[in-house]
Amino acid sequence: MRQLDASFVSTLRPTAQQQRTAVAVAAISAIVFAFAAPYAKLPLAPEPGFLPSYQSAMVVFDLVTAILLLGQYRILRGNALLLLAAGYVFA
Repeated sequence: MRQLDASFVSTLRPTAQQQRTAVAVAAISAIVFAFAAPYAKLPLAPEPGFLPSYQSAMVVFDLVTAILLLGQYRILRGNALLLLAAGYVFA
C-alpha cells in the first residue's frame, strides 16, 4: 500500500469527530430540504442578472478546483485525483 503523506488533506483519514460532523451536517441539510420542499413550486421574482453571474462564478470555481486537483495529482499520482479533476474540467 502507498505511504500516506500528511502534508495533503486528500491523503489523510478522517477522525471520528470529523465523521460525526459530516453526518450531522448531512442530517441538518436533509432536514432543511424537507422544510423547504413545499416552497419549491413558488415562483420568485425574475432577476435577469442572476444566471449569468452564477454561471460565471461556477466556471471560475470549477476551474480553480480542477487546477488544484491536477496539481495534487502531479505530486501524488493518485488516479482518483485525476478522475475528480477531469470531472471538474468537464462540469
